[in-house]
Order: sequence, then C-alpha cells, then structure tokens
Amino acid sequence: KSPWDDIEGLEPLPSFPDEAQIKALEETVAQKASDGVFDPLMLQSLKDTIGVKPLTELLDDLIIKTDELLAAMDNAAQNGDMKSLAARAHELKGMAGNFGLVEISTLAAQTEKKAKLEVKEGLDDLLQSFDAASQRAQDVLKNWVAH
Repeated sequence: KSPWDDIEGLEPLPSFPDEAQIKALEETVAQKASDGVFDPLMLQSLKDTIGVKPLTELLDDLIIKTDELLAAMDNAAQNGDMKSLAARAHELKGMAGNFGLVEISTLAAQTEKKAKLEVKEGLDDLLQSFDAASQRAQDVLKNWVAH
C-alpha cells in the first residue's frame, strides 16, 4: 500500500500514449497534412537540426534539381531514349523520396517502370502529370517550412 492511497480526492494520473500510439498519430497527421503530396516526418528532424533558413535553401536547390530532371525526362521521352528516361526517373524517385515528396516519387517510380519495360502507352500522360505534382509539392513544402 502506498502512502498516497490514503489521500482523499486524489485523482489518478492520466495515461500517456505509448510509442505505437504516438507513431500512429504522427502518421495520421502527416497524411492529413499533405494529402499524399508530402510526408513532413521525412524532413522534421532535418528542420529541427539545421533550422528553417538552411532548410529553405536546400529545398530551393531540390526544386531546381527536380526541374532539371523533369526537363531531361521530357527530352529523353521525345527522343525515344527509354534507358535515359528510366535512369532520370530513378534518380528523381530516390531524391524526391528522400525529401518526403511522396507524389513525385510515386510518379517517378511508375515512369521508371514503364521506361524499363519500354511501355509507351500512358507514358505521355504520366510525364504531363509531373508539372502539377511539382507545383503541389512546392506549395506544400513552402507552407510546411514556414510553420
């Protein structure tokens, strides 16, 4: 028996969430915040470590590199160079994934697969979808970094 048991009106302490509950909550928040465009958990520790200004500069470089890769992918597709298209899509897939850009990484993975299999059906539509996805990613990143 604890000495605290004899104190009247003492309310029990609330229970705190365990690690699994915290992780589930973080995943839910990340999904709702980004609507499938961006996973903020991928960059939060980097933001906490280096700060907003250096992260903003890094993300500006990411946007430039993404635009370069998208241009190279368009060029490769126009020239029918499926090997180059697959290589650039693979590069974009990894880079975007490392920064939590879920939508762009997924589109790049689909593009890479089609290019490796030399499937041209639907490839133009897939490549055209990158412009809107890139703009959504930029908008979400700028909003996230500012908060």
